Amino acid sequence: LRAIGAVRPRWRGRPPARHPAADVAGSVRGAPAVFVVRVELASPMRGLWARALERRRGGAEEPSGGIEAALQQVTQTDCAAVPRDALQRVLELASGSEEALAHVLRHVEENLCAPASEWRRVSGALQLLEKMLGAPGDALVGRIWFEVKAQAYLERLAQTFEYEEDRRVAGLVRRHAASALALAKQRILQDGDDQEFRER
Repeated sequence: LRAIGAVRPRWRGRPPARHPAADVAGSVRGAPAVFVVRVELASPMRGLWARALERRRGGAEEPSGGIEAALQQVTQTDCAAVPRDALQRVLELASGSEEALAHVLRHVEENLCAPASEWRRVSGALQLLEKMLGAPGDALVGRIWFEVKAQAYLERLAQTFEYEEDRRVAGLVRRHAASALALAKQRILQDGDDQEFRER
């Protein structure tokens, strides 16, 4: 930390009358000196603090690298088939940090319970969940999160989802829900040890 200079005092309300013997700088002779010290963080802390302030004000890109935009491409698509590159992008971002993963899981949960009239949201969330459950390596979806937040929705979607305007849509959603359930049974539900609870 280092102090950077001092500034003249600022008066609240009406300033005092100027003394005839006031100097050029405008300070009143005999008045108590008031110093305001500005503290500046030395680098690299200064850069970290600036970036944190920018993110708080909404002026910097999300730490997850635009994960919200990628999620919108998954659940707000105009067609039944979600673009593979969009799914892969979300998967990569979710694998990058716990913060990004929690954001993705929360998005999946919110869209699984969307009404049938917004079936594209439901379908996109199901396909994303399938992708996460089938990803190689360590499971991105924890067992407790799945049982508490997703399992009941998937079972209901697989058995009772209806879309009267187009039966093909109902069949699509039911297939994806059944597929996600099957993957969960293979990857996380057969393991007796509870995995990390990823609820945020």
